[in-house]
This record gives sequence, C-alpha cells and structure tokens, in this order.
Amino acid sequence: MISKIIGVIGTGNMGGAIIDGLMSRGIISPDNLLLTNRDIDKANMFYDKYKTSVMDAEEVIERSDIILIAVKPKDIDSLVPILARYNDKVIISVLAGITIEYFRNHLDASIQVARVMPNIPSTISKGVISISYSENISDESREVVDTIFSSIGEVYHIEERMINISTGLSGSSPAYMFLIVDAIAKVGIDYGMDRSTALNMVIDTMIGSAMFMRDYTEIEADTLVSKVTSPGGTTIEGLRVLDEKNILSGISSAIKSVIEKSFSMERKD
Repeated sequence: MISKIIGVIGTGNMGGAIIDGLMSRGIISPDNLLLTNRDIDKANMFYDKYKTSVMDAEEVIERSDIILIAVKPKDIDSLVPILARYNDKVIISVLAGITIEYFRNHLDASIQVARVMPNIPSTISKGVISISYSENISDESREVVDTIFSSIGEVYHIEERMINISTGLSGSSPAYMFLIVDAIAKVGIDYGMDRSTALNMVIDTMIGSAMFMRDYTEIEADTLVSKVTSPGGTTIEGLRVLDEKNILSGISSAIKSVIEKSFSMERKD
C-alpha cells in the first residue's frame, strides 16, 4: 500500500480512472488521497464513493507528497504560481504536450517529474501507459508512480522523446480501432446479421488476434497473415482490396500525422 500522500488535481475521465484504480485495488487508503477539481461536484462524487478528502487546489498541493495533475493542458499555467510555492513535491503530469522541461523552467530545476501518457482503455483498467521520468527521480518516487499506473493497465518506461511517438501508437490509435471494428461489423449487419452479434464477433476477433500476435511477436506480420490465407481463398481476396485501396498506407499516414502534431504541441516554456 502506498504510504505517501497523493494529491489529484482534476477528477475527470483520466483522473477519475486513476482514483478508481487505486481505490478498487486497495493500493492507497482514502486518508492518503486528496482531491480537487474545478467543478467540485465531480470531486465530491469520489468522496461519496470512497470517503476521500476534497479540498481546494492549494491545500491539496500543500498537504501532498506527490501531485498528480490531470487537468486540461491549457489550465496548467494557472496552477504554476501555486506549485511554485511548494517546490519539494513530486509532479506526475498526464498533460499532453507539457514537457518535463516546462516544469523545471517554471518551478525548480531540481523538481522530480514523471510525464505520463495513458490511453482511454485506462478508464477500464486495460490501458497502455507510457512513462518518462526526469533523470533525478528517486527510486522511491519511481516505485510509487509505477504502482499508481500499474493499477489501470500496462506500464511502458520510455525516454521522453518517445512520448509523442507513444501518442500515435497507443494514445490516439484506439479511435481508429473503434472505427475499424465498427466498419467490419457494419458489413455483417448489411448482410443481415443482428448488430449485437456482429459487433461482439468482431470485438472478440480483434482481442483474440491481438493475443495471438502477442504470443508470436518474434514472427513478422506477413508470416502471421500467411497462417490465415490460402491460394485463391477468401482472405487473399480481401487483402487484394486492402492493397488496391492503400488502406494500410492510409493508417500509417494517420499515425504519422498524430506524432507530428504531438511534437508541434510540445511546450517547454
């Protein structure tokens, strides 16, 4: 169990998912979790649910050992003057585009920072979470941060320059996967299958295919594809159409555009 006092600023989708992950797994006592939100009713929902403490932002920052910031990126500037009065805290940021250097420039060069990129499945504890640490992070702080985010998914430690790449690979890509699943299911519906059966059949196929691929990560995708295809068969026909319409190239281009946009949004000052 985490013995540090954790302050969460922002209890929306991602902040709320982290709170639920910590509390549902008994990782932290309600007494050690302090919450605040611009819309106080959203924070009070967690008081009603877990009896966690709810207070204003400055009190959360003052009383906490570790500050988890889960507000909109544009709102970070308004928090900086308060954070600057308490430079001995560990900062966990889940803010897109806000770099470790931003906190060091605005707070203190010695501040410990974890920059974190969770994706939307984190809200059901099935997330992919990329974490980059400032070089001065202590082993104790690293362990606490890892424990927090392991409660909502799989943690990947990466260099900060890779955070924007992870945004393309795992942060934005669920949106495309939702659309791909929906597009495939709609074909079944068009041919007369009921929506629930079609949708769940495709979802289960995607889950199973991903698990199969995880068991064979050392094998190239073309080899895995060959396990599904046969000369003159149905799968070959579908692959021909995908190639003809440049679908895979389009997906690659979409991911690249996300990564480039992420780099363009970064803030150091």
